[in-house]
Amino acid sequence: MNRMLTILISIVFVAYPAFIYIGLTTFSPASLALIMLALLLLRLSTTLRLTWASAKPLLPITIAAIIPAILSLIFNSERALLLMPVVVNVTLCLTFGWTLFRGPNMIARFAALSEPVITSGVLGYCRKVTIAWCVFFVVNGTIAAYTVFFSTREYWTLYNGLISYILIGLLFGAEWLVRKKVKRKE
Repeated sequence: MNRMLTILISIVFVAYPAFIYIGLTTFSPASLALIMLALLLLRLSTTLRLTWASAKPLLPITIAAIIPAILSLIFNSERALLLMPVVVNVTLCLTFGWTLFRGPNMIARFAALSEPVITSGVLGYCRKVTIAWCVFFVVNGTIAAYTVFFSTREYWTLYNGLISYILIGLLFGAEWLVRKKVKRKE
């Protein structure tokens, strides 16, 4: 049951822009915020049942996502709901950026999941990639914020529900290809 709940909540969060776009045609922002808060609190409760090592990376983004949901609930604000992708990008940028000062950096942590030994050359490369992801989160979050304040709900949904995912996939794919090339050189 816990695994199914985690999968369901993950699907809702990945489909968040479509969920909000469709939901706002039927429900008030406060009603949607209440649903999101319930899902976020379920996510938080399932996260807290994990080991600390597994839960630690999920906590900042889960807790940060609660803020726009609460604001939307209190003020019945559509804009607060639309800020969720901005909050996620800011939180990811801060999380990745923090690891640049309190290593290992985020990409090195990911690499360590599949690589038993990471050389100093690869560590240097991972640091550069972590910086690249931080830059991406700043740019992506800025565009997401622009769509909240200066665009229509349709453009907000298009960017945050499709274009940003494509950009994430492209950056991830390009990084993976370059990492393989860097690994071959060592």
